[in-house]
Amino acid sequence: MIKSAITLCTIILLTLFTACATVPTPAARNYATMDSPQGPFKIGFDFNVKGRELTGTVSNDFSGPTPISDGMVNGKDLSFKVHVEGGPGGPMTLDYKGMVEKDKIKFNMKFEGNPPPGAPENVEFTADRVIK
Repeated sequence: MIKSAITLCTIILLTLFTACATVPTPAARNYATMDSPQGPFKIGFDFNVKGRELTGTVSNDFSGPTPISDGMVNGKDLSFKVHVEGGPGGPMTLDYKGMVEKDKIKFNMKFEGNPPPGAPENVEFTADRVIK
């Protein structure tokens, strides 16, 4: 009876470890190119994950690394915000939600408040993980 209980516990633990190991993580450097009224716009994401907390930076062709805030990871899903001080309309906040799929992250980005002139309110794009 004890041997059966130990075997059952071992099977359950191995199943849990395998399930956790197969969930992709956003922790890495990821790059995307988005279309903008001014032409292609490159954006980079450097993510770190500790538990469910997502930290890191976002950078683009016009600015250096900008820290993310309110970052969370829940399985394949992630979310975070980026506060931008400059810009055509003044300070703004970008609200990102994404889903990790192997070596890609599918993003949906929304402008909180009014988007800059000529920009859509909502942008969908895919970032690719940099493989070293």
